[in-house]
Amino acid sequence: MNVLYPAISTERLPKICEKLAAAFDLPPFRKIHSSQYLETTQSGEVFQITVTEFIAPVSSEQTAQIGPPDHWNLAWRAAVGLRFNYQVAIARGAVTRSQQRSIARKLRSVFAEIRLHGDPVTPNERSGGDGGDAS
Repeated sequence: MNVLYPAISTERLPKICEKLAAAFDLPPFRKIHSSQYLETTQSGEVFQITVTEFIAPVSSEQTAQIGPPDHWNLAWRAAVGLRFNYQVAIARGAVTRSQQRSIARKLRSVFAEIRLHGDPVTPNERSGGDGGDAS
């Protein structure tokens, strides 16, 4: 199962990765992509977390002019809301409700704000997309 979450933090990607690795007992994150718009890191194998930090604000009009591999991530950010400066992707097997709550608690301890599956969406966010689950 793969899920995507929009998140906010004032901390830079290396610090976020340190916190996630500690919270989930994962090996160190490694950089898998970097551009002028975003940087992406990944850790784990069975329970894999991929974190993208959006470096530069890009409007949906600008996103249409950017090609792969950044286009999809930037379009996703424009859809969920430009205020979110992180994308957290988790690839994992099926989990229990208790494990889901544990994952949510750990993610909330790392980010200033993260919108998890089932979280309410504010009215002004509805017009920009609802983010959340990408299964």
